[in-house]
Amino acid sequence: MKSERDRLLDKIKKCLRLSKSSNEHEAAAALRQARKLMESMQVTDDEIRAYEAAEASANSRASVRPVSWESSLANTIAETIGCELIFVQNLGHTGKWLFIGLNGKEQIAMYAMTVLLRQIVSARAEYIRSKLKRCKPSTRTRRADQFCSGWVSTVRIKVEALSISEHDRATLKLYAARYVTSAMTPLDRSKGKAFGPGFDDWLNGHANGSELDLRRPMTGADQPKALNLGA
Repeated sequence: MKSERDRLLDKIKKCLRLSKSSNEHEAAAALRQARKLMESMQVTDDEIRAYEAAEASANSRASVRPVSWESSLANTIAETIGCELIFVQNLGHTGKWLFIGLNGKEQIAMYAMTVLLRQIVSARAEYIRSKLKRCKPSTRTRRADQFCSGWVSTVRIKVEALSISEHDRATLKLYAARYVTSAMTPLDRSKGKAFGPGFDDWLNGHANGSELDLRRPMTGADQPKALNLGA
């Protein structure tokens, strides 16, 4: 349910759209009404711009601090599709990746994150069963993380960045500024150098992820069972 201020912003935006009418009298009247409403409620131009953006969220596997490969996946999707990204901590419950976008891009990003996260978790489990079942738990976790990092690298390579204008990027940042956030450092469970013993696991993940066909419609078995759009 929209708040009183959101309803006011809707009304102001409607007036601003009418202010671009080819009928100069209608346009002038609409602009005056918009400015009057903005002054009465102390609404700024930046607030109107920020209101153009929308948000959609995808569940994380972490409540407070996601692992580095999951964070990399979320950031890759956000950058590629053209969204701002915020991680919403939820102690004791499921955290969320909040995608902020324009013209429905936030929904695309949320959907991609939901589907790809499920796919990489499945690939990780299969890799552990087939390659790492004899490893001790700490080694298994570290090597599986390297596998996932290699997997995510294919998403970065395969997905071409969608263009986003400087105006739209500034609008998204204005919307994201509504949230009071602190710097979030992903959980990095790898040890040693990037090209150390775990590099074979990274290469295996890269090869596995290379089999992805991102042009294939996400339907059927890939369809998420439930999508939580709340923050």
